[in-house]
Amino acid sequence: MRQRSYAACKGEAMQKFIMVALLSLSMFAIPLQADSQKHGYSAPKEEASCCAPVLITQKCVDKQKKVYTITKSGFYSFAEDITGQIIVKANDVTIDLCTHKLDGASASLYALQAEGFKNLEVYNGTVSNDGLWGFLVNNYENYNFHDLVFYPVNGVIDSFYSSHGILRNINANNNVIGFTLINIYRCADLELTDVNLCHTQRSEEH
Repeated sequence: MRQRSYAACKGEAMQKFIMVALLSLSMFAIPLQADSQKHGYSAPKEEASCCAPVLITQKCVDKQKKVYTITKSGFYSFAEDITGQIIVKANDVTIDLCTHKLDGASASLYALQAEGFKNLEVYNGTVSNDGLWGFLVNNYENYNFHDLVFYPVNGVIDSFYSSHGILRNINANNNVIGFTLINIYRCADLELTDVNLCHTQRSEEH
């Protein structure tokens, strides 16, 4: 009877070892998968990419009321200069003007109005509302207005009963003041950084 070589025996033993190892792993994976389904968790998945911004165009503005109302949380972006008023009625709203202009066109007392919600950020553009105000923030928590030019306006911001506000890198030079450019009433934790109000003059009406 021929004896098998040492190499052949070694190779056969290795194959058996690999088959046993794979079988053991397979048996271990089945109860693990069942347990994960039972407790409602699964392997980590790659996070979905951030949603695209909601583009605001002039067509979005109500022609009669000259108002665009935000009622859902999210990221909004100007696609062009907008004439009319922006009203914010939602939490967690970010508005990027994308170097465009929000022109209240003196149709409303405020170019942007935000009341009774929280977490609002507006930045990167110009706000105008000739003879009237830029922003109203009333009963609001956490707002951040930065990298904005206000011109021409009679006032930059009218803030009442709000908390945790930031005004940063604001240029409101060369405006004609009505009562005041920044009006703060019963607000807490307001931070002003690089807010420029130079070369302003008082309106003859005040």
